[in-house]
Amino acid sequence: MSILSKNRLMASLVLATASMAFTATAVTAQEVSFEAVAAWESEYIFRGVQLQQNSFQPSAQIDIDQFYFGAWAALPTNNGGAFDSEIDLFAGVGVPLGEKAALDLGFTYYTYPESTAFIGGDDNTFETFAGFSFDGVLSPSLYAFYDFDLNAFTLEASLSHSWPLAPQFSFDVASHLGGVYASSARGFSYYGLSADISHTLTDNASAALGVRWSGASEDTMFADVVNGVPSRFTDNSVSFGLSLTVTR
Repeated sequence: MSILSKNRLMASLVLATASMAFTATAVTAQEVSFEAVAAWESEYIFRGVQLQQNSFQPSAQIDIDQFYFGAWAALPTNNGGAFDSEIDLFAGVGVPLGEKAALDLGFTYYTYPESTAFIGGDDNTFETFAGFSFDGVLSPSLYAFYDFDLNAFTLEASLSHSWPLAPQFSFDVASHLGGVYASSARGFSYYGLSADISHTLTDNASAALGVRWSGASEDTMFADVVNGVPSRFTDNSVSFGLSLTVTR
Protein backbone atom coordinates (compact mmCIF):
# COMPACT_ATOMS: atom_id res chain seq x y z
CA MET A 1 0.00 0.00 0.00
CA SER A 2 1.42 3.41 -0.95
CA ILE A 3 2.02 6.08 1.66
CA LEU A 4 -0.56 8.27 -0.10
CA SER A 5 -3.21 5.54 0.07
CA LYS A 6 -2.48 4.91 3.74
CA ASN A 7 -2.71 8.62 4.51
CA ARG A 8 -6.07 8.78 2.75
CA LEU A 9 -7.34 5.84 4.79
CA MET A 10 -6.12 7.43 8.02
CA ALA A 11 -7.77 10.72 7.06
CA SER A 12 -11.05 8.90 6.37
CA LEU A 13 -10.94 7.27 9.81
CA VAL A 14 -10.20 10.57 11.53
CA LEU A 15 -13.09 12.24 9.70
CA ALA A 16 -15.43 9.37 10.57
CA THR A 17 -14.45 9.58 14.24
CA ALA A 18 -14.91 13.35 14.26
CA SER A 19 -18.31 12.97 12.62
CA MET A 20 -19.43 10.48 15.27
CA ALA A 21 -18.17 12.76 18.04
CA PHE A 22 -20.12 15.66 16.52
CA THR A 23 -23.24 13.49 16.42
CA ALA A 24 -22.75 12.67 20.10
CA THR A 25 -22.82 16.35 21.05
CA ALA A 26 -26.31 16.63 19.58
CA VAL A 27 -27.66 14.27 22.24
CA THR A 28 -27.58 14.87 25.98
CA ALA A 29 -24.55 13.58 27.86
CA GLN A 30 -26.70 11.31 30.00
CA GLU A 31 -27.72 9.28 26.93
CA VAL A 32 -24.39 9.02 25.09
CA SER A 33 -21.05 7.32 25.67
CA PHE A 34 -18.08 7.30 23.32
CA GLU A 35 -15.08 4.98 23.07
CA ALA A 36 -12.00 5.29 20.87
CA VAL A 37 -9.25 2.66 20.66
CA ALA A 38 -5.81 2.81 19.05
CA ALA A 39 -4.28 -0.67 18.86
CA TRP A 40 -1.37 -2.46 17.21
CA GLU A 41 -1.34 -6.22 16.59
CA SER A 42 1.54 -8.32 15.29
CA GLU A 43 -1.01 -10.52 13.48
CA TYR A 44 -4.60 -9.92 12.40
CA ILE A 45 -6.45 -13.23 12.72
CA PHE A 46 -10.19 -13.24 12.10
CA ARG A 47 -12.14 -16.37 13.02
CA GLY A 48 -9.11 -18.58 12.65
CA VAL A 49 -7.87 -17.07 9.37
CA GLN A 50 -4.83 -14.80 9.30
CA LEU A 51 -5.43 -11.77 7.09
CA GLN A 52 -2.49 -9.46 7.90
CA GLN A 53 0.79 -9.05 9.72
CA ASN A 54 1.71 -6.00 11.83
CA SER A 55 -1.37 -3.83 11.61
CA PHE A 56 -2.63 -0.62 13.20
CA GLN A 57 -6.21 -1.20 14.37
CA PRO A 58 -8.12 1.97 15.33
CA SER A 59 -11.80 1.95 16.21
CA ALA A 60 -14.52 4.27 17.47
CA GLN A 61 -17.97 3.54 18.88
CA ILE A 62 -20.88 5.64 20.10
CA ASP A 63 -23.60 4.27 22.38
CA ILE A 64 -26.95 6.07 22.58
CA ASP A 65 -29.12 4.39 25.18
CA GLN A 66 -29.11 0.73 24.09
CA PHE A 67 -28.20 1.51 20.47
CA TYR A 68 -24.60 1.68 19.20
CA PHE A 69 -22.69 2.25 15.98
CA GLY A 70 -19.09 2.67 14.95
CA ALA A 71 -16.15 1.77 12.73
CA TRP A 72 -13.12 -0.50 13.05
CA ALA A 73 -10.10 -0.82 10.77
CA ALA A 74 -7.03 -2.97 10.19
CA LEU A 75 -4.29 -1.04 8.37
CA PRO A 76 -1.08 -2.99 7.52
CA THR A 77 2.02 -1.14 8.66
CA ASN A 78 5.08 -2.75 7.02
CA ASN A 79 4.15 -5.61 4.70
CA GLY A 80 5.28 -4.18 1.38
CA GLY A 81 1.73 -3.87 0.07
CA ALA A 82 1.01 -7.61 0.24
CA PHE A 83 -2.16 -7.25 2.34
CA ASP A 84 -5.21 -5.08 1.81
CA SER A 85 -6.57 -2.72 4.42
CA GLU A 86 -9.98 -3.39 5.93
CA ILE A 87 -12.55 -0.93 7.27
CA ASP A 88 -15.70 -2.28 8.94
CA LEU A 89 -18.86 -0.35 9.74
CA PHE A 90 -21.21 -1.73 12.38
CA ALA A 91 -24.37 -0.95 14.31
CA GLY A 92 -26.58 -2.76 16.77
CA VAL A 93 -28.89 -2.71 19.73
CA GLY A 94 -28.53 -4.29 23.16
CA VAL A 95 -31.70 -5.56 24.82
CA PRO A 96 -31.56 -6.35 28.56
CA LEU A 97 -33.00 -9.73 29.54
CA GLY A 98 -33.35 -9.33 33.27
CA GLU A 99 -30.48 -8.21 35.49
CA LYS A 100 -27.84 -10.72 34.34
CA ALA A 101 -28.41 -11.34 30.63
CA ALA A 102 -28.66 -9.34 27.41
CA LEU A 103 -29.51 -9.87 23.75
CA ASP A 104 -27.31 -8.17 21.12
CA LEU A 105 -28.64 -7.69 17.56
CA GLY A 106 -26.83 -5.92 14.74
CA PHE A 107 -24.89 -5.96 11.49
CA THR A 108 -21.37 -5.42 10.16
CA TYR A 109 -20.42 -4.16 6.69
CA TYR A 110 -16.91 -5.36 5.79
CA THR A 111 -15.10 -3.17 3.26
CA TYR A 112 -11.73 -3.46 1.47
CA PRO A 113 -11.20 -0.04 -0.13
CA GLU A 114 -7.89 -0.89 -1.83
CA SER A 115 -9.28 -3.81 -3.82
CA THR A 116 -12.83 -2.57 -4.50
CA ALA A 117 -15.15 0.39 -3.99
CA PHE A 118 -15.52 1.47 -0.36
CA ILE A 119 -19.34 1.20 -0.56
CA GLY A 120 -20.94 -1.36 -2.86
CA GLY A 121 -17.70 -3.01 -4.01
CA ASP A 122 -17.69 -6.63 -5.17
CA ASP A 123 -15.38 -7.76 -2.35
CA ASN A 124 -17.39 -6.10 0.42
CA THR A 125 -19.74 -8.27 2.45
CA PHE A 126 -22.76 -7.71 4.71
CA GLU A 127 -23.24 -9.76 7.87
CA THR A 128 -25.91 -9.83 10.55
CA PHE A 129 -25.49 -11.18 14.06
CA ALA A 130 -27.42 -12.11 17.17
CA GLY A 131 -25.90 -12.97 20.52
CA PHE A 132 -26.63 -13.67 24.15
CA SER A 133 -24.31 -12.57 26.96
CA PHE A 134 -24.43 -13.19 30.68
CA ASP A 135 -23.02 -11.13 33.53
CA GLY A 136 -21.26 -13.73 35.66
CA VAL A 137 -17.86 -14.89 36.84
CA LEU A 138 -16.74 -15.97 33.36
CA SER A 139 -18.99 -13.60 31.36
CA PRO A 140 -20.13 -16.30 28.91
CA SER A 141 -21.56 -15.33 25.53
CA LEU A 142 -22.86 -17.11 22.44
CA TYR A 143 -23.14 -15.41 19.03
CA ALA A 144 -24.44 -16.44 15.62
CA PHE A 145 -23.39 -14.63 12.43
CA TYR A 146 -24.62 -14.90 8.85
CA ASP A 147 -22.80 -13.29 5.91
CA PHE A 148 -25.26 -12.84 3.04
CA ASP A 149 -22.56 -12.30 0.40
CA LEU A 150 -20.40 -15.28 1.38
CA ASN A 151 -23.37 -17.47 2.34
CA ALA A 152 -21.44 -18.29 5.51
CA PHE A 153 -22.82 -19.10 8.97
CA THR A 154 -20.60 -18.73 12.04
CA LEU A 155 -21.33 -19.79 15.61
CA GLU A 156 -18.97 -18.60 18.37
CA ALA A 157 -18.88 -19.03 22.16
CA SER A 158 -16.59 -17.06 24.46
CA LEU A 159 -15.56 -16.71 28.09
CA SER A 160 -13.63 -13.93 29.83
CA HIS A 161 -12.55 -12.85 33.28
CA SER A 162 -10.53 -10.03 34.85
CA TRP A 163 -8.46 -10.30 38.03
CA PRO A 164 -7.44 -7.10 39.85
CA LEU A 165 -3.72 -6.90 40.57
CA ALA A 166 -1.89 -3.93 42.05
CA PRO A 167 -3.82 -0.65 42.22
CA GLN A 168 -4.95 0.37 38.73
CA PHE A 169 -3.71 -2.90 37.17
CA SER A 170 -5.63 -6.00 36.12
CA PHE A 171 -4.96 -9.34 34.43
CA ASP A 172 -7.57 -10.00 31.72
CA VAL A 173 -8.07 -13.40 30.07
CA ALA A 174 -10.47 -14.29 27.26
CA SER A 175 -11.11 -17.41 25.19
CA HIS A 176 -13.31 -18.30 22.23
CA LEU A 177 -14.36 -21.33 20.22
CA GLY A 178 -16.21 -21.17 16.93
CA GLY A 179 -17.11 -22.81 13.66
CA VAL A 180 -17.61 -21.47 10.14
CA TYR A 181 -19.94 -23.21 7.69
CA ALA A 182 -20.16 -21.93 4.08
CA SER A 183 -22.08 -23.27 1.11
CA SER A 184 -19.08 -22.85 -1.22
CA ALA A 185 -16.32 -24.27 1.00
CA ARG A 186 -15.65 -26.91 3.61
CA GLY A 187 -16.44 -25.82 7.14
CA PHE A 188 -13.77 -25.52 9.82
CA SER A 189 -13.43 -24.74 13.51
CA TYR A 190 -11.26 -22.15 15.24
CA TYR A 191 -10.29 -21.24 18.78
CA GLY A 192 -8.16 -18.77 20.67
CA LEU A 193 -6.92 -17.49 24.00
CA SER A 194 -5.70 -14.03 24.99
CA ALA A 195 -4.07 -12.64 28.13
CA ASP A 196 -3.52 -8.92 28.78
CA ILE A 197 -2.11 -6.74 31.52
CA SER A 198 -4.29 -3.63 31.67
CA HIS A 199 -3.44 -0.36 33.39
CA THR A 200 -5.94 2.37 34.25
CA LEU A 201 -4.26 5.67 33.34
CA THR A 202 -7.10 8.07 34.22
CA ASP A 203 -10.84 7.89 34.80
CA ASN A 204 -11.27 7.92 31.01
CA ALA A 205 -8.18 6.18 29.65
CA SER A 206 -6.49 2.78 29.93
CA ALA A 207 -3.69 0.86 28.23
CA ALA A 208 -3.14 -2.87 27.71
CA LEU A 209 -0.35 -5.18 26.57
CA GLY A 210 -0.87 -8.87 25.88
CA VAL A 211 -0.32 -12.12 24.03
CA ARG A 212 -2.72 -14.11 21.83
CA TRP A 213 -2.75 -17.75 20.81
CA SER A 214 -4.92 -18.74 17.87
CA GLY A 215 -5.68 -22.11 16.29
CA ALA A 216 -7.86 -23.69 13.62
CA SER A 217 -8.72 -27.12 12.23
CA GLU A 218 -7.20 -26.05 8.87
CA ASP A 219 -3.85 -24.47 7.91
CA THR A 220 -5.07 -20.88 7.79
CA MET A 221 -2.23 -18.93 9.47
CA PHE A 222 1.15 -17.82 8.18
CA ALA A 223 4.15 -20.03 8.98
CA ASP A 224 6.55 -18.09 6.72
CA VAL A 225 6.32 -14.78 4.91
CA VAL A 226 8.83 -14.11 2.11
CA ASN A 227 9.08 -10.59 0.66
CA GLY A 228 5.75 -9.73 2.23
CA VAL A 229 3.95 -12.75 0.75
CA PRO A 230 2.88 -15.83 2.80
CA SER A 231 4.78 -18.88 1.53
CA ARG A 232 3.77 -21.54 4.04
CA PHE A 233 0.77 -22.00 6.34
CA THR A 234 0.12 -23.61 9.72
CA ASP A 235 -2.84 -24.30 12.02
CA ASN A 236 -1.81 -22.20 15.04
CA SER A 237 -0.06 -18.95 15.85
CA VAL A 238 1.18 -16.82 18.75
CA SER A 239 1.01 -13.05 18.43
CA PHE A 240 1.21 -9.87 20.51
CA GLY A 241 -0.73 -6.66 20.83
CA LEU A 242 -1.06 -3.38 22.67
CA SER A 243 -3.82 -0.81 22.89
CA LEU A 244 -4.86 2.56 24.27
CA THR A 245 -8.55 3.13 25.06
CA VAL A 246 -10.23 6.47 25.73
CA THR A 247 -13.86 6.76 26.85
CA ARG A 248 -16.22 9.61 27.44
